[in-house]
Amino acid sequence: MSEEEKLKVHPEPIEKNRRIRGSLRTNVTKLIKKIASERSYICESIAERAGLKTVGKEKLKIFTFASNEASVSELKRKRINLKNCNSDLVITLEALATKTICASKISSPSSRMIELLQNEGFELSDSGASSGRVDILIGNDYLSAVLTGKTHRLNNCLMLYESVFGWTLSGRDDGV
Repeated sequence: MSEEEKLKVHPEPIEKNRRIRGSLRTNVTKLIKKIASERSYICESIAERAGLKTVGKEKLKIFTFASNEASVSELKRKRINLKNCNSDLVITLEALATKTICASKISSPSSRMIELLQNEGFELSDSGASSGRVDILIGNDYLSAVLTGKTHRLNNCLMLYESVFGWTLSGRDDGV
């Protein structure tokens, strides 16, 4: 067994194309790319389990949806290496550690949608196997390092964006 295999930690069901590397451990995570976020974030619990190094701290004013007032928080900045499990590609980024990125569950594409897209040759970055919890949010600060620029329109409501981790489905799935 390789040294990497010995150090794996799997707090969630394994997803095919994403891994986060800490100093000594590897975690598989639910990864979501959001154009609306200016910054990238990681859940504190994932950062701690992965043993990620703190590279700084930042004070942020955080406005939530439908809120008129900001809360001020000091967040630790963590260095993350995201690796595509199907290649040697590693992207290093810094993300702010926060207790929760999104309180609600984010739905994955349906198994029917995944099968249809795989039959068309699209390898999705979200296999549908995760809990729906967002562990890492890649914001505009690193989005260009993750997206390849290739897109594919499925219909008026659904679009595919290619990333270094596979294709990401965006939009409303009306039972396609």
